[in-house]
Amino acid sequence: MKVMLGAVHQSVREVTRKVRALSNNSIENEAISLLKRLAPPRFRIDDAQGYCTFSSQDLGVGDDIARIAALSKAWKSESTRTAADKPFLINILRSNDLFDIPEVLNVALHDGILASVSEYLGQVPWLVSINVWWTQPNQTAMRSQLYHYDHRDTRQAKLFINLNDVGPDSGPLNFLPAQSSLKVNKVVGYSQGRYTDEEVYSACSPSAVLSTVGTAGSSFFVDTARCLHYGSRENKFERLVLMVSFARVNCVDKGAGCDVVDPVRQRIISEHFGNDPVRAFALHAQ
Repeated sequence: MKVMLGAVHQSVREVTRKVRALSNNSIENEAISLLKRLAPPRFRIDDAQGYCTFSSQDLGVGDDIARIAALSKAWKSESTRTAADKPFLINILRSNDLFDIPEVLNVALHDGILASVSEYLGQVPWLVSINVWWTQPNQTAMRSQLYHYDHRDTRQAKLFINLNDVGPDSGPLNFLPAQSSLKVNKVVGYSQGRYTDEEVYSACSPSAVLSTVGTAGSSFFVDTARCLHYGSRENKFERLVLMVSFARVNCVDKGAGCDVVDPVRQRIISEHFGNDPVRAFALHAQ
């Protein structure tokens, strides 16, 4: 029954996405037409598996990442930045940082990043959010520390760039490639809730799990709508990661918004990207 209900729910979401694209045809067409302004991607998100790995050095933003990393380490001691709904996952980035620290937008809206995401999504994306996540050592396994899907759309792309060296005990994002996640859906059923490890591994081997471990600057794109994942679970060492989320313009669920980007979208466009139709589009409020 769960498998059948999950399949129905997924079908409803697919139909919802198509209906929204048709009802907002002008913005959908604009998102697609802007593709011609982008250079070919330097690396590709695997369409079948929903992820790829690369180094920030490959894009020539190693110095930018190093500066963001250095500042992030200092932000941890600022009490105004460390209040959080999830004590194991704290966003220490603030809206004013997008103006004071140009490296953040340089990375988030880099030509190579936009090209890869746009190819994968089939259109110039909406930039949903930018966060710098700080995970402290913890002993919990709850909420997003359990396997789950993200539900903004049926296809989306999240960029994770490690700002410190991240090992298996640093609470990395752990995920199943899309094809392995499909096996779970067929055995357990697609759900918008959480999955236990036992449920997931009843359908696929733990050896199928991939992890975003690597030195500072190591980078990952993961389609968290298609790849079951969890992170920040029971880590012994801290993790700092820059996360940038992208979705299609007519996504299934726009969600609650981003406290960092949403208040300043128009200001960023007017001050930095008034003559850049691709980035202005990506930043425009949806």
